[in-house]
Amino acid sequence: MTVTTAVRTQLLVALIVLIYSAAVPAQTEIDRLMPAPRDIIPEVSDGIYLKIETVGKLLDDENFDRALVEMRQLEKRSLNKYERAAVWQMIGYVNGVLGNTGLAIEHFEKALAAQALPQFAHQGVLYSLASLYSGEGEFQRAIDLLQLWFQYEDEPAADAHMLIGSWYAALSQYDDALPFIRKAIMLSERPIESWYALEVNIHFSQGNYAEAVPILKSMLSYWPRRPRYWNMLADAYLQLDNEKATLDVMMTAYNNSQVTDTQRIMALVGLNMAHDMPFTAGSILENEMIAGVLPDDLVNLKTLLQIWLSAREYGHAIATIEKIFAIENDGSWLLRAAKIQVKTGEWRRAGESAERAIDAGVDNPVSALLLQGMALTELGEFVEALVIFRKVAATGDEEEQQVAAAWIRYAEEEINYQQKFAAVSGR
Repeated sequence: MTVTTAVRTQLLVALIVLIYSAAVPAQTEIDRLMPAPRDIIPEVSDGIYLKIETVGKLLDDENFDRALVEMRQLEKRSLNKYERAAVWQMIGYVNGVLGNTGLAIEHFEKALAAQALPQFAHQGVLYSLASLYSGEGEFQRAIDLLQLWFQYEDEPAADAHMLIGSWYAALSQYDDALPFIRKAIMLSERPIESWYALEVNIHFSQGNYAEAVPILKSMLSYWPRRPRYWNMLADAYLQLDNEKATLDVMMTAYNNSQVTDTQRIMALVGLNMAHDMPFTAGSILENEMIAGVLPDDLVNLKTLLQIWLSAREYGHAIATIEKIFAIENDGSWLLRAAKIQVKTGEWRRAGESAERAIDAGVDNPVSALLLQGMALTELGEFVEALVIFRKVAATGDEEEQQVAAAWIRYAEEEINYQQKFAAVSGR
């Protein structure tokens, strides 16, 4: 069995340093757990000293089972009050190392009840006993013991504050937990992620989002590549009805590759749309589809199309329509492309899209013919346009016939003008 140097040192200290150190008198007595004031530690007999040396060597060799046997034998001997308390203390430590929690607790309790240990040793037993109770899920008992320890400790370390804070948190006693957790963070020589996380989780559980914000900002300064903390900061701002701050946080996270969840990506797209930034929304959606993070499916493509149209990014919109058409093979999408191209004055492409729409099949091919004719007219190809408009006049409804008739007159006038101009110029 392997133990750390710290554990081995603790065991040896309890056996040797403990026995020969001067006692620090306790200033007051709390129930039966704190030792009565002592000026002199009873001497240890030669026989007990030799036994302790033997046990110390066994501990140094990590032979804990044999050390336990030796100490149990020592326990049966005639011992003074102090020697017996020290033996119980050591039996408790070794049982703790061996995982015999019940026996460790039993012997620590006996060592404390003897009120014979010097204060610093008593403090060590209190601390260890509290930790053992917490491991058994008896957090209130652990808290009570550590609170006693705090009363007799001049400068409690950060770890001790964190322990009791985490135990209060385990009991959902958050108002009691927070002062200890904050003190632990303040005393710590380096930032410890789990400590910050516990505090921020408590604030979230209590709905104290305003208090969570500065902590999360500190956490992100230490651990910027943690998507969870970016998400929590964004959520905190959202709970505080600060959508702009939510958007800023999520965009910063996204630009640093810290938004990886698909739902979060879609939420970011929606936030950009809500704040009238459709180009950013479209860029995010399109990039994530290209990267394969979001599926290149009809739902996302149709959403992307609406975004590009909202942004008046017609080139992107046409490219998206082509992708939709490739999946659905529905000519109505090409007809929509033709209408956009007419709007932007891309006449050649508009005519081609309208012709492809007719070939692919549309519910109303006459509307596609009208667009095709308009495109040809704008390109100056009047003869070809007349052919198209006459088809519309022959097959369209009343309104379409009227539109076709107007374009026919215009095309014929242009043809007549060109013929007259050619005659006059001698061409």
